[in-house]
Amino acid sequence: MPRDTGRIQTLHKQLAELWIQHGAQDASSELALMQNRAKEVIENVASRSWEDYRWRCEEYLASSRRLWTQAEGLITAVADVGENGDHVSKLLADCNRLLSACDRLVDSEEEILQLNDLSAETYVFAHEAKQLVWQR
Repeated sequence: MPRDTGRIQTLHKQLAELWIQHGAQDASSELALMQNRAKEVIENVASRSWEDYRWRCEEYLASSRRLWTQAEGLITAVADVGENGDHVSKLLADCNRLLSACDRLVDSEEEILQLNDLSAETYVFAHEAKQLVWQR
């Protein structure tokens, strides 16, 4: 049994809260999240124009980057526990899984900005051709 049970429970709780912020904890829910986000972008750009919607995408990217930073900080906190047991190893693996999911989220949000900055059609064409980061 880990010596710092209270600290580990707190870290588990933080991990769960970060997964909630991310919005997807497994591959199928992550795919649904990305599909919904792409649909949202395409619909908003079609109805409002990219110039009117870009600011919102910048906010999504900033939020995704903050979440990534929190996930990275959680990994550091788990590593600082100093325990090497299976329980802590699993927690660390789960934190790394979150960080990887955050990497994909940030990449996807950056891509939304990059492709739509070229033209709204560029993003739509990439989506239809299944060439977006999350579709590969």
